[in-house]
Amino acid sequence: MPKVIHIKTESEQKPLSKLQKQFNNYIKKISSLKIEIEETKKVLEIVNTAVAQDFAPLEKKEYEIRVEIIKTLDNWAEKAKFTKKEKETLSEYIATESFSIIDMGHEELKPIYEKYAEMSFEEANQEANETTADMMKDIFGMMGIEIDDDADVSDPAKFQAYMQEKMEKKEIEQFEQERTKTKSKKQLKKEEKKQLAESQLSQSIKEIYKKLVKEFHPDLEQDENEKIRKTAVMTRITEAYERNDLLSLLQLQLEYEQINEENINSLADEKLKHYNKVLKEQIDTLQSEAYFLNGNGNPMHPFTRLEIYSTDMWFVKIRIEKEIKRLKNLNKTLEKDLKTLKTSFDAVKEWIKLIRKSAKEMDFDMDFMKMFR
Repeated sequence: MPKVIHIKTESEQKPLSKLQKQFNNYIKKISSLKIEIEETKKVLEIVNTAVAQDFAPLEKKEYEIRVEIIKTLDNWAEKAKFTKKEKETLSEYIATESFSIIDMGHEELKPIYEKYAEMSFEEANQEANETTADMMKDIFGMMGIEIDDDADVSDPAKFQAYMQEKMEKKEIEQFEQERTKTKSKKQLKKEEKKQLAESQLSQSIKEIYKKLVKEFHPDLEQDENEKIRKTAVMTRITEAYERNDLLSLLQLQLEYEQINEENINSLADEKLKHYNKVLKEQIDTLQSEAYFLNGNGNPMHPFTRLEIYSTDMWFVKIRIEKEIKRLKNLNKTLEKDLKTLKTSFDAVKEWIKLIRKSAKEMDFDMDFMKMFR
């Protein structure tokens, strides 16, 4: 376990300075974020294992049953008599369901889709991609990024490639503008000060790194066992340095007695300023990592799907068990529906009523939402 880094006050008469308090707060925040990230990674591994081992087979089964339901409804549409309205509802349902399931790897539904949609799946897919591209154009337009009228963004891959090119071009243009722009003395002085500060921050890290490397570089070590030990320590040192992880480097110094608590307590203000800046940057990096690990509303992230907002293992296992139960119950319901639909024309007509009712409720919800726009 890493040794705790903390500036202690010598007495109640001599409280910690503002910089010392800031240092302690940053160290505490980094330690907390590291624990959070490690716990999140463990949970994510458990969830991803559940997705692969438990959810995937049940989802595969679900889509197989849904394929059979579509084939059954297609069969009824061919041989049974429906009212004009019923036929329209059934045709629309078969086309919509087929379209979504084809993308899940069931290309055998293409002929059924094309029969009811009266267009090829490829054409419909292109149309859907173009609609998505138009939405993305609007979104990027609000961000101040214009998309050329003749740009080929007909599918997500082309759109992504185009946007990457556009962003790179914009960055180059901004760089050229900054490079060629005549700068005032005040701007030059500000930039010089910024570069000096960045150099000092880098030097603060490098200084600790060099001290550790000097003691633990294994190349000059003759004893084989000691060489193995130093190689392992050197790996930790290098990883911390590459991550700009000041806390880990200081902990390594404490662990291997290059510094002691007295050294930490007596850090000069100038050095504390540099350390605090490095620690603040480290906090920003760790917060970004934690943000993306947690999914934060990304609909494709397993945490979003399972509504996981805690790394408590008991809670996570409950959510996983709940999803497995939901998928199993869904498959049981679908199997029961399939069996009934295969043998009962009345059940098919009832199914059509439920589809129409669901569509009306959805239209009502959409109209209700529009009232508040």
